[in-house]
Amino acid sequence: MATKFANPAARLEQQAHSVLDSLDRWDARLQGHQNQKRCHARKKFRTRIIVYVADGDETASEDVEATIVHGWSRDLSAGGIGFISLRELKDPGLTLCLDPEGFGEFWIKARIVRTRKLQDGFHEYGCLFEGRVKM
Repeated sequence: MATKFANPAARLEQQAHSVLDSLDRWDARLQGHQNQKRCHARKKFRTRIIVYVADGDETASEDVEATIVHGWSRDLSAGGIGFISLRELKDPGLTLCLDPEGFGEFWIKARIVRTRKLQDGFHEYGCLFEGRVKM
């Protein structure tokens, strides 16, 4: 008898969406009870993203060795993005591909400004955009 998630990638995708749904429910309950530091309104933006973390002090690019981390975006604003990943990211400087399932042409340099550990081994990150990157 086949299990519902015989494919590990499908199981991971389901877990990520479950975590994102939990975060959305939590935000809805706290609406109006927390001070927001954001300058821009957030919009729900759910998609897979690729996070490049440079191996060293440089920004990830075609010419720099980088670690590739998969993530799932949660929300987006004019100033930044929220996403989750199974990987704990310690380096605040990242390069994000926001359309890896499309043409892979939307690259952003970002800086982590907020992080927290979540259930099921996920981590949540809030990042500020620092500009477009040509890849």
